[in-house]
Amino acid sequence: MTKRLGFIKADKIRKTKEYLKLFKEGQQYYYRAIKIYILPRPNCQNNRLGVIVSRKVKGAVIRNRYKRLVREFFRLNQAKFKNKVELVIIITGKIEPVDYDIIKKRIIILLNKINLYSKEEKELK
Repeated sequence: MTKRLGFIKADKIRKTKEYLKLFKEGQQYYYRAIKIYILPRPNCQNNRLGVIVSRKVKGAVIRNRYKRLVREFFRLNQAKFKNKVELVIIITGKIEPVDYDIIKKRIIILLNKINLYSKEEKELK
C-alpha cells in the first residue's frame, strides 16, 4: 500500500488555541530565517503543520509563495518523519531567492538537528 501524499484539512493546524499551545509547550529551533516549533504527538494518526510568514517579508504574493513551498515540502516528506508531531514553521525573514530547494534544505537541516527526519541528505553538509 502506498502512502498518501495529500495535505488534507486534518493535517493543518488552524485554530489560535492550537498555535498558542504549540508555542507554549513545544520546543523551538532556529536556522537562517526559519524557526520551527515542535510538539511530539505519539497518539495521533497524522503529522500536523502550521505555517506563519512574518510581515517583515514584504509583499503578500511572496509571503503566500513561502507558505505554498513549506506546505509542499511537508506534503511530500511527511512520511519520512520518524515520529508523529505537530509543528509550526515560521519564516522570519526573506530567503533569497524564493526557491523550493533552498527552503527544503534549511528545513531538513533543522529536522536533522532534532533527529526527526529519517533520510539524511549528504549534499547538505
